[in-house]
Amino acid sequence: MMETETVESSGTVTLRGRWKDKPGVVERLEEAGITIVKSASSADVFLVEGTPAQYIVNQARRANKEVLDIEVYLAGLSVLENAQAAPMVDFPRRSAIEVGDGWVRILDITLARNNDPGPLCPPASRFASFTFDSPTLLAARTIALGVRYGLPVLLEGETATAKTSAIRWVAHLTGNQLTRINLNGQTDTSELVGRYVPSGGLPEIDIWAYKAFIEENADDSGVNLSPETEALILKACAANEGRGRPLTQVEVQQIMANETLQQPQWGFLEGAVPRALREGHWVILDEVNLAEAQVLERLNPVLENPPTMVLTEGHGTRFGGGGGVPVHGDFRMFATMNPASYAGRTALSPAYRDRWRLSSFLTSPGEREMHQMLRRLVFGEQPEVIWRGVVYQADAGESLYPELKEVEGIDELLRKLSVFHASVCAAAGSGGSASIGRTRRERYTFTRRTMLAAMDLLGRLTTEPEKPVTGAADVATIIEDILEALYVSRLQDQADQQSVRTAMRAAGLAQER
Repeated sequence: MMETETVESSGTVTLRGRWKDKPGVVERLEEAGITIVKSASSADVFLVEGTPAQYIVNQARRANKEVLDIEVYLAGLSVLENAQAAPMVDFPRRSAIEVGDGWVRILDITLARNNDPGPLCPPASRFASFTFDSPTLLAARTIALGVRYGLPVLLEGETATAKTSAIRWVAHLTGNQLTRINLNGQTDTSELVGRYVPSGGLPEIDIWAYKAFIEENADDSGVNLSPETEALILKACAANEGRGRPLTQVEVQQIMANETLQQPQWGFLEGAVPRALREGHWVILDEVNLAEAQVLERLNPVLENPPTMVLTEGHGTRFGGGGGVPVHGDFRMFATMNPASYAGRTALSPAYRDRWRLSSFLTSPGEREMHQMLRRLVFGEQPEVIWRGVVYQADAGESLYPELKEVEGIDELLRKLSVFHASVCAAAGSGGSASIGRTRRERYTFTRRTMLAAMDLLGRLTTEPEKPVTGAADVATIIEDILEALYVSRLQDQADQQSVRTAMRAAGLAQER
């Protein structure tokens, strides 16, 4: 007896191999509400007749899709059809985010809320287009767990998967001040913990007054400046096509030494991490796997529970652990990183990763999440998220493109945009091997930012008074031009450009040329 699988009664499939030899396949699928598509990235399942050929298996693997025998799939539909009379599960509903007086809830985690946030708390305007889909809400919940129990949190994922934005949003929601530190290969420990600087500040040097002095006393060697100082002054005056530039701190210090001017006193200036320990700020170490290992290891004591730090670079100030400066109760540490396969990134050692007690990998948005984001932008609605037997949904917001909202057939265009974007991301190698840009050292990257830029252009172009938009056909024409500009034009190889244009046509967003 053939084993069956229960399948959803709505969705998309792509047919591969000798499916045309099976009579009634298309009709049966259409009767069950299944959409048949050509694009592999747009399909939920690959359907084949019998044992799939290896090239089909490879296609499915690259698209991260399942391959099923047509008979198995159709039998699963029969099981589902026979079960239609069964009562549907009625999941309880709950708001995804709830804010009260001094508290806030994210899914099932409740946190304290500061009703009087400081100047470094991210403002609400940053999150006007935020979509609370499943990956974003679950990332926010991980962050909330770290906040509630004082655990450092590491978020890993492709670019533009809302890693930093999710942390900022939770900081905004809870009213906490936030410091973001962008790490790179040149970052040193002084940027994190502090360094010695002139305590009284350096004097301002008027380069034009100095130049005038040099020119007036050019013939009197007894009252002129040192050759080194003259060279620094004249170089600064000649910069920017003769408009001049300010002297750097090093240049000012050099001039003071050359002319034996009185040097200011020096003092230790605490870096971002000690200030956060003292004042209770949150710290994000952005792109943590771009920094050198010895730089990261300097912060190992801060990742312990409870956090501590001794400023050996300064006067030995001790934070926490019975030292002279208690660690503020609101202090929290976060880090973000792209996968180690990205250029310039290094793999974190297992021992260092283990210091981040909570970690989560954020997946790139697929077709579903992209469609949800576009509907949030145009209609203001937030998606439903089922988690642990509860339907969560954030409150709806304002439409960012109210003119588009009124265009007949706009939701179908948004769906096509989602299909297209997902197919291009798959072709660029998101989640598998790339079929475009294969000769490049780094693969092409198409992200939420690309689609947000496309929507921004669409919103602007559809409201231009000299080009009135009367319906979906006009909007579709504008979309085709935008995709050419933002997706096709960035590709170097003509074959890659044709591949993306093919994806546009497959999604119904371009005409045959």
